[in-house]
Amino acid sequence: MSKLDRKGLKKGVHRNLILRTALNFREHRIGISEWIKNSDDSYIRHEKARDLKYGLKDLPVILNISRNAIFCIDFGGANPDILDQHILYYGDPRAATQGKNLEKGTVSGGHGSGGKYYGLAQFDECRIINYYNGLLTTYKLTKKSDESGDFKKEITPKEVAKLIGFDSWSYFNTKPELYRNILSGKLNVFCWMGINPIDKEEISSVRGINKLIKTLEANPQVVPVLKSREVDILFNGRLFLENLKPLSFTEDPTLGKLEFELPDELGKYKFNKMGKSKLIIRFSTEPLIGDKEGLNVLDITARGRSIAYYKLTAFMMDKGPARYMTATIDCPELDDYKCITNERIELAENPVSTLFKDWCKSKIQGVIDDINNKEKKDIEVEELKATKRFLQQVLDKLTTALDEMLLKKVYNPSGTEQAVVEVPTGETGGYGGDGKIKKRGGGKRRGKTETKEGTSVDKKNESKLKILVSGIDEDPFNKGKSRDMSAREPILDQRTEDVPYGYWWLNSQKEYVKNIKINDPAGRPFYLFLVKEIVLFTQSRKMLEDESVVNRADMLQSLDLNLIDEIFNRVIGELRIPVVTMKAAEVIRNAIRKRKEFTIRELEEETGIKAANINTLLNTVLADELKENFTKTKSREEGTRSVNLFKRKE
Repeated sequence: MSKLDRKGLKKGVHRNLILRTALNFREHRIGISEWIKNSDDSYIRHEKARDLKYGLKDLPVILNISRNAIFCIDFGGANPDILDQHILYYGDPRAATQGKNLEKGTVSGGHGSGGKYYGLAQFDECRIINYYNGLLTTYKLTKKSDESGDFKKEITPKEVAKLIGFDSWSYFNTKPELYRNILSGKLNVFCWMGINPIDKEEISSVRGINKLIKTLEANPQVVPVLKSREVDILFNGRLFLENLKPLSFTEDPTLGKLEFELPDELGKYKFNKMGKSKLIIRFSTEPLIGDKEGLNVLDITARGRSIAYYKLTAFMMDKGPARYMTATIDCPELDDYKCITNERIELAENPVSTLFKDWCKSKIQGVIDDINNKEKKDIEVEELKATKRFLQQVLDKLTTALDEMLLKKVYNPSGTEQAVVEVPTGETGGYGGDGKIKKRGGGKRRGKTETKEGTSVDKKNESKLKILVSGIDEDPFNKGKSRDMSAREPILDQRTEDVPYGYWWLNSQKEYVKNIKINDPAGRPFYLFLVKEIVLFTQSRKMLEDESVVNRADMLQSLDLNLIDEIFNRVIGELRIPVVTMKAAEVIRNAIRKRKEFTIRELEEETGIKAANINTLLNTVLADELKENFTKTKSREEGTRSVNLFKRKE
């Protein structure tokens, strides 16, 4: 049996495999980006080779969209002999350079398939028209086969313009010099022409074109082109948008730009051989969604050309801070380690790409965690500020209502204010402030007084009571800093220096202060209790300081707790603060479960809970249960008015 030399054995690929792979490029936003990228590569090849007599810097890439055909045109063209070696060769890694050893990173094409795949998957027929130095070469791609047409056929520039349809495009009325250069033969022409697209709806209206343009503005494959090249969009041959620009966003100045240097080694693989690779993260002031969704990516490039991109919300499994982020990193070694796929959407799966992605994820996750922690802290601060506002609101009302007891003014002959105060009469007759105490005790004999208008000052220069939150509010006695308190300290505290000014500190380090929300009706009794504690403590202090108080029994009698309760309840009513406990909610819940119908008045009579509190419960804690089981009508009469009747659903 003879040995067969199998070296150089010709290999082939079945057409069905090509067509299945091509489906990845069927969408217009993907396929058109491939064509635009190919046109840019055409210009780059000529610019690097300097093989043309005219400059290419100001020449545009033209994209003409219509319902029946899509064209993508550049004016570089290709040598037909070289083109013929590569144009129909799928998966050729040297297709973008057309076999030339160009500097790495100068062209963005990868495996010579993307443009052709779009032509196969989206159109009934895709034509490739190349006009180079007076010679026409054409190819036709269909699902059945790839076919060569004319090869190096001599025709005039005018015939080429008619073949593509330039002569009917009003666009050239706005670019007369460009059209003259075409007709004079000064410019070459390369054209992708997709005929009879399958997906027509999204390219048949102005709205659809605008939507497509938005995807191109943010496409990582197209953005580098838009930064350096003019791309004009036409609709049915008319100029639709001149010089398409990359989509931008307003950067958040509070977060700035974050940079992380890639380590020189990941595992056993070396990086940073040609310069430091940096992961750069930027933040938008608004979420990158809708039209700007294409910016919400980790864009991975090699030598400035996009090789992969990942949607950040999916990449990080986060729909919070990740929605505001855009990230990029240039890592040439990924090309050297064979991490680039044909589609250039995700990196090829191999040990290097896994290590690289894990490193990127760890850095981005760290940023997300920092933002979440900061936002959590900000929310806690806002909730504490809301608690402070609530407490201060109640305190302000109370200190006004209890002014005579808490912050009363005292007589002073040199005072500057006129107020109703207790003024000495000059008479004596006992001990204590009003002379009523007949036996000697702890009081000091001061003689009798009468209440009338006289000159006065605030006692000890005291102001109204004021709530300050530790860690948030500025310490009045330590400018520019707040007071730090530990969880072991009391929930309410007043230092010696705070007393004359009525300052009270709420300890924000107490865990239950963070957990009991001021907007939760069940939590408000706790905070009202704190207010009442401040009031009682303040009054007690004043009673102890009052020289008319002989002993603790006198002090307790002077407190007049019933009066404080009465004023406290009146203030709560005036402020319309719904104070409802969970116990009350359970009582109401049990009451309505037994009923087929009820009114608020009936529940009030049955439970003893005030109607206002019942209303609050039904609109908050019990709202879902009520909506699920009862309907509300105005059919029950109480006296001369109709009231809400809640009837159980059948």
